[in-house]
Amino acid sequence: MTVNPRSVRRRLIKPEACSRARRRKFFLKEPKGWRKADFRESYQYRLIQDIWEHQVDLAGSSVYQELLGGIRRGKAFHHRTGRRHFVVDTEEGLFDDMSGYLKIMQGMQADGYRIDAAPNELTVTVAANGELLATSGGKRRLAMAQVLGLTRTPTRISHMRSAWARNHARDAREPACEALMRVMQTFPGGSLA
Repeated sequence: MTVNPRSVRRRLIKPEACSRARRRKFFLKEPKGWRKADFRESYQYRLIQDIWEHQVDLAGSSVYQELLGGIRRGKAFHHRTGRRHFVVDTEEGLFDDMSGYLKIMQGMQADGYRIDAAPNELTVTVAANGELLATSGGKRRLAMAQVLGLTRTPTRISHMRSAWARNHARDAREPACEALMRVMQTFPGGSLA
């Protein structure tokens, strides 16, 4: 489906005790332990916004200086992209890493959001009230789309609160995906309220 990335204002924070099998289930039944937080306060958003604001002088950005300070104290910078895990432990590596994000953003600004440009998809969860919440997949790309002011991005729903599906299905036999598509036609801006 396609949504306005700016409509994804909050992120879903999974509880530490949530088992891997539980995280893989499509329908989320129990809200216990799951929290919601402002997406713009996330590390990923701060990183991307800082890179874009300091594209002429990446080393002058506050996130760069913060990460560089950690590297100088012997604390490597770790991040995942899709299934790949990166460790950045030198200033040169940090600059290259941030330059890579900047190149992706410049390409996104010129060509729009391309689904084939990253190993992971932008994913959201449908809350019980229909709000779209950012989840673990594609948070940096969501931040890029928001910082650049894009209005449409391809998005995959990774989880859905069962309460939303029950409240919007025509009857107990209608599959959740059909209810979702029907409601999305009514709310093309991204909210499923």
